[in-house]
Amino acid sequence: MQRRHDRSSAFSKRLGILGLAGCLALGVAAASQAAALGTRPQLRPLIRPAETFTAQDTQAIQGLIHSYFGAFTAKNFAAFSDYFTAPFVMVGRTPRTLATQQDVIRAWEQIRTRLDHTDYATSKPIDIRVIAVTPRRALANIHWKRFTHSGALMSEGAEFYFVTKLAGHWKIDGEMGQQLALFGK
Repeated sequence: MQRRHDRSSAFSKRLGILGLAGCLALGVAAASQAAALGTRPQLRPLIRPAETFTAQDTQAIQGLIHSYFGAFTAKNFAAFSDYFTAPFVMVGRTPRTLATQQDVIRAWEQIRTRLDHTDYATSKPIDIRVIAVTPRRALANIHWKRFTHSGALMSEGAEFYFVTKLAGHWKIDGEMGQQLALFGK
């Protein structure tokens, strides 16, 4: 068994060396051809120019969170497709993945419907801290509060929303609860 692993490891190394040699040979060939034609070789970058995470991205994510909280309070579940995407990951005691956007909307609709049996009136994000992960991925650390019809505090908590930029728009594609005492840390 060990000999088979040793052979496959050696084969992988040789394959890597051959691949590198092939890339170098193509580069030399392109440079030689350009020199023969009296031109400079046109090298194209292998990766796209670096994207950046900007202040506008932070503002867009904060706007997304505020809009989602407004839709949640108003029970505007039709608007949820503007805020969520699937697959959606819920990280908790038992992590689960919601496969479709309809599954995501149903899950939040159930949460919101349960609140109708209480004195619930509204949910508001109190503080949103955006942490850039890549130019197209971020974490939104949210401290939120729920209020009763009389304006009294009903409950509060903290969580992370995973957000992704898709076709130029930020969407929520996961969430993970957080102990309120650890918010922002």
